[in-house]
Amino acid sequence: MNETILEGCAPFPLASYLKALGLIRLVAEQVDAGARGSWNRERFCLTSRLGSTRPSIAFGWGIGWRDQENAGDDSAL
Repeated sequence: MNETILEGCAPFPLASYLKALGLIRLVAEQVDAGARGSWNRERFCLTSRLGSTRPSIAFGWGIGWRDQENAGDDSAL
């Protein structure tokens, strides 16, 4: 399991907190059901099987997680 620290997801204000909850939900539903999130020094830490590179996530209907292997291949969506 790898840990990724997300500086932009703080426990407050509420919008940042909800952003972290949305992110862990996306990762858990689409990539790694065993993913976990925690707060450390007011930063969100995502623990999952994802690599240490920053993930690229596209939000929207029918669009989900896109990893480096199929980043240019829209047929995977």
